[in-house]
Amino acid sequence: MKKLGILLDSFGGISQKIIEENGFNMVPLQFNIDGKDYIDNGKELTNLEISELVKNSSSARTSLPALGTIEQVLEKMSKEYENVIVFLTSSILSSTYQTVYVESRKYGDKFHIIDNHFFTDQALELGKFLVKQSNEGINISKLVEVSKEVAKKSLNYLIVKDLTSLIKGGRLKGIKKMILNGLKLIPLLKVDEEGINFGGVKRTLRGSYEKVFEKLLDFIGGREFLENYEFKFMYANDPEMKEEIEKLFNKENLLLENITIASATVMIHTGIGCSSLGIWPKLSKLKI
Repeated sequence: MKKLGILLDSFGGISQKIIEENGFNMVPLQFNIDGKDYIDNGKELTNLEISELVKNSSSARTSLPALGTIEQVLEKMSKEYENVIVFLTSSILSSTYQTVYVESRKYGDKFHIIDNHFFTDQALELGKFLVKQSNEGINISKLVEVSKEVAKKSLNYLIVKDLTSLIKGGRLKGIKKMILNGLKLIPLLKVDEEGINFGGVKRTLRGSYEKVFEKLLDFIGGREFLENYEFKFMYANDPEMKEEIEKLFNKENLLLENITIASATVMIHTGIGCSSLGIWPKLSKLKI
């Protein structure tokens, strides 16, 4: 029996093929566009293809991974690993967390589900790091502690240029909806352990990224601590967003470690005009 297994869902936009190539397992989320059901695993459609479907759709919604799939994967992993660390969509955003948690109780304390707000490839990279540490003799309690600490030291912001999907989904209501939509302001939505919270507005996309960049620097204590952190960026295939974020990082003379196309779940809930800029600890700098 192997020491440590890693289980992910498809929120971060990483295909099942890549996840499995790294020796991990996946429970893919599902989505429906214009009446047709899809599994968000990167096999039927790439994220780029999904972005075009969402952009031109009249209706789109997401749903949990199939319960049968969850049961099969948990059963399989329970026989293969001494312990399994699980990174799923935040419990505040999806009931996938609770569903997997309830099913995992059948196997005692073998499954360790870490509530988090990771995006892009963060869960994948952290999983690889944890397996390496496990193979070097670090015990499961310490690995769970490290996972929670990384989540606590991570922060990202959603920058939403087009509010249509947020309004349609009921995530913007009342006076806030009227003001933001009427004045064409870009909201900055803070995503952390407490969920998604309003973090201000800007009039331009460039100004939005500059403001979020400042907020992320404040979060880590200032520019002098950047050597211990790295940035991640996720967007829904909007060329303007990619162009503006690259301009910002070129101006700041900084490396943007990762640019990822958003998953179907993210695009459907926030719309095509969405992006996310975040920061998290460099795993190579962690002291275990």
